[in-house]
Amino acid sequence: TKAFLHVVGLLLFFILAPLYGLLQSALLFKQTQYSIFIKIIFLLMAVLEYAVVIGYLVLKENAIIIEWFAVALISMYTGLFFILFLIDPVDDELKEYFTFGCCRKKSGASERKDRPSVSKRNDPTVSNRAEDIELA
Repeated sequence: TKAFLHVVGLLLFFILAPLYGLLQSALLFKQTQYSIFIKIIFLLMAVLEYAVVIGYLVLKENAIIIEWFAVALISMYTGLFFILFLIDPVDDELKEYFTFGCCRKKSGASERKDRPSVSKRNDPTVSNRAEDIELA
């Protein structure tokens, strides 16, 4: 059973890790804050991961070497994300995601316009009647 579990884990690793690499590369090519050089490096790493999978399937007798090479390659790929975070730290996106957007600055369009602000409520030159307030 240990050998079977090893093969299942190995196949899942070899299938899902390169798939994640290709999906991440597709996302990178849609983003504009990264240079084409960075995008190509990430794409080449994902393609190299698939080359390792094909090499593993072809060279079954030297599989242990290829397994460790794949683990090292995935580790290097994960380490490359450090470069992405240097270019564009994602703290603002993470903050918005984990707080469900509640900490986002409100724009003027989303504020209520049917009620005057507190400072204008006591001003006699400003009408507080609903029919006099212009709704956008």
